[in-house]
Amino acid sequence: RRVWAPRKKAMRPPPGVVVLDFDSTLTSPIYLEERRVWALADKPKVLASLTETQRVATFGGPERLRQLDAFLTDLARRATLYIISIGYKKAIVPLLEAVDLLRHFDTAKIFGQDSTELRGLGYVKAALVAELANEHGWTTPDHVLFVDDSEDHIDEAIRRNVARTLLVRQSGMSPDDMARILRLVHQSE
Repeated sequence: RRVWAPRKKAMRPPPGVVVLDFDSTLTSPIYLEERRVWALADKPKVLASLTETQRVATFGGPERLRQLDAFLTDLARRATLYIISIGYKKAIVPLLEAVDLLRHFDTAKIFGQDSTELRGLGYVKAALVAELANEHGWTTPDHVLFVDDSEDHIDEAIRRNVARTLLVRQSGMSPDDMARILRLVHQSE
């Protein structure tokens, strides 16, 4: 007697690298009414002048900051983390440090518009992901998950076939987005 069993769907390997955008992906930018400016990483002087309360608000408030910390703790155990941003690295690093999230990242893996690597590639994030893949031997797009709030950056990564992608809302990664990312990196367990 034969018993039919459905074929198992081929599992994609979990990504070993997660590339995160900064503004509106990790952060949830705030508008500073008194200065008539958004607190974004392309404005290093603005970010440097934020109060502690404003820095926390830039990450969506105390609860979202706690969620991000737990998310990054779990994620960093299973994947190598990168930040690629059109903002300035010199603004990103101090802000991450001020809210105690920098400990999840190797600063050599944070790239902004003031990074020669990104500048040399015309500020095309997908081109930098491709260059990093070549440099580190990431042989398939499945090895990398690229998370951004910009459709243009996501579309370019898809066009170049350099990574799996996740488009997030411009208000920053939601708890559902974080859970989805963690499911992807946990899928082999």
